Amino acid sequence: MNRLSSKVLLCFIFLIILVSTGNRIHSQTSVSVTARVGATNLLISGKTSRDSSVTIIENDAVVGTTISDETGSFSKELLALEPGIYTMKLYSVDPDGNATVTLLYTISLTPAMETALWDVILPPTFEVDTKKVNIGDDLKISGYSIPNAKVRIYLNDELFDKKDTTSDGKWTYYLNTSDLKKGEYEIYLKAEYSDRTSERSESKTIKVSEEGIELVTTPTQEKTEGQPVFINPLIKLFPYLDKDGDGKIDPAEIYDYIKTWIESFRGGNIETCDLNDDGRCNLIDFSIVLFYIGR
Repeated sequence: MNRLSSKVLLCFIFLIILVSTGNRIHSQTSVSVTARVGATNLLISGKTSRDSSVTIIENDAVVGTTISDETGSFSKELLALEPGIYTMKLYSVDPDGNATVTLLYTISLTPAMETALWDVILPPTFEVDTKKVNIGDDLKISGYSIPNAKVRIYLNDELFDKKDTTSDGKWTYYLNTSDLKKGEYEIYLKAEYSDRTSERSESKTIKVSEEGIELVTTPTQEKTEGQPVFINPLIKLFPYLDKDGDGKIDPAEIYDYIKTWIESFRGGNIETCDLNDDGRCNLIDFSIVLFYIGR
């Protein structure tokens, strides 16, 4: 069996074992790797506000753009890529011209396979009414998110309330300020769609004082989650995979690691399964293992 066939078989074995544990991967984004001989492609798809421009960046260059449809769905395939580790940035711009935060994904592309980065849920965009309001008045917060979904509103890292979006993705929320004490409050949002939640949006801060309530910060232009950096992924894999000490990962050594990975995932021990240092264990980490088998 050649190395490509071995990797495909191992991926199926891994998925069967994962399902049999009775656990689901509760992450914002999922990755699948499927055999497609002769093509090393990356498919990126997900949800954002409707009629929004989605931009994909790699090495500070735009490598793809697309427009979300009326349901907020978008999809873009990047063709004929070189195998290896890619760091992709992704954001969208809503119909009013406001950009979401920029999310960052580090992805391992395996030769002659199509990798799919799917279920990307981009955070909402929002604006806070900039006019000064008195304590006790309602503070208007509005923006765009996924159509017919929900927006989670956070105040100082605590979930404050939820708001439904309309069929065009618009939403408006009036924050009752009667119970707000003097001080500063950070506001940020998350999109909630089906059983998934986005990363946090940009944050804005309001200040409550005797003079009233006012916005004291401007939107951040970019937020990347986790800042994963790859110096040499093999260094992290060797203690758990290279059992015979020959300096490379052999196919026979992967089976024990699958068990270790599942146990680490179930037990919340990310040290042995979080290979791209983004603070969570998912199929992105496992695709990195597949890429380096036999290397």
